[in-house]
Amino acid sequence: MSDLFWSYCGIIFVLLLFCAAYIVALSVRHRHAAMMIMGLLIMGVNYFSAECTMTYYVLSNGHKRSPASTRWAHSFVSLPKPAILLLCLICAVILLYMKYTMDRIERNVITPMSVKEATDSLPAGLCFYLPEGRVLLANTAMKRICRSVTGGELFSGKKLWETLCEGELPADCRRESPGPGPIITLSDGTTWQFKESSMLFQKSFIYFLHADDITEEYQKTASLKQMQEELSALNRRLTEYNKEIVDLTAEKELLDSRIRLHDEMGADLLTIKNYIRNGGTEQERREIETRLQRNIGFLKTGQTAAARDEYELILETAGDLGVAVILQGELPQSEPQKHVIASAIHECLTNTLRHAQGDVMTVTIETEDGRIIVRITNNGQQPTEPVREKGGLASLRTMTEQIPGGKMEIFTDPCFTVQLTLPEEVPYAV
Repeated sequence: MSDLFWSYCGIIFVLLLFCAAYIVALSVRHRHAAMMIMGLLIMGVNYFSAECTMTYYVLSNGHKRSPASTRWAHSFVSLPKPAILLLCLICAVILLYMKYTMDRIERNVITPMSVKEATDSLPAGLCFYLPEGRVLLANTAMKRICRSVTGGELFSGKKLWETLCEGELPADCRRESPGPGPIITLSDGTTWQFKESSMLFQKSFIYFLHADDITEEYQKTASLKQMQEELSALNRRLTEYNKEIVDLTAEKELLDSRIRLHDEMGADLLTIKNYIRNGGTEQERREIETRLQRNIGFLKTGQTAAARDEYELILETAGDLGVAVILQGELPQSEPQKHVIASAIHECLTNTLRHAQGDVMTVTIETEDGRIIVRITNNGQQPTEPVREKGGLASLRTMTEQIPGGKMEIFTDPCFTVQLTLPEEVPYAV
């Protein structure tokens, strides 16, 4: 039973010896002299105790040892067993206290090793090196980048920087942007931007190489670039469409000129009718002749004079027909709003003469929240029945609603009113 006790004690002392060696290594790592000295003392006590117990165990099994070690072993084992156990307990408690102290130092004290661990945990790549290229500090991310770019370990910061800027890269890496801040995509698909700077440290200059992971930003930039290319292609197609629209507009202008001719012929007939019924001056007769000659000339040649301003033509026609047009507000000049409003004034002028028997029209133009609101009324007889939209009014509604956001409304209370609501700006308008 005694041999078994001493064999267990020897194992315990050996374990404590290794624990003390670990504490000494930690104290050397953190440069803590007091802990190192205490750890060495505990190592010595455990080594002596382990040597004595093992020597006694060997002697008890018939093996011979040196007289000196035998004498020390007999002296040690002659101690009371509770004292031996107390020694083991004291050594274990001291080692636990020292381990707790070293852990607290690691958490609260900045040491070279803690700085290295902190830099290794950063997602960015860091490398400090001397002008000749010798590396002073490099974290894990920068070492991994170096292996991917150069195929070897990071021994020279200067050589790594030259390779990043202008050197030949492996086939699975590509340089996205050269220059002082190169951007490189590695084999794992990540994209990095590199920057180099210098700083003064302990009266000498050192270089700092920094790598930022810009994978997400680069992918978004590439996506935006692709979208811009698609938008450019769309703009080119829209330009082609606009050219086609211009051609169609030219054809539409020709058709409009023919419609205007039709309207002018109708206005001429109404003017002649009014002239015959009410009489007129010699100047009015000459004006009627001039207009008839111009329109007959178009019928013969198929060509008309340069198109006049729609507003000017309608207001002149209204004056010739004896209808005063009162404008309240500024008439829009942008197309297609101008054409729609001019057509509305022309239709209301016809209705004023034909149905209402009036001689005054009021055109009110207002701008509100990006919309143009036009109201057209007259002083003639008000309709006694619901207004049915047909002919000119139906065409005017169709023309108005073809514009995005365009709307036409007809009110009879307190007076007959045609109201148009049009946007101030029409996308892709020609």
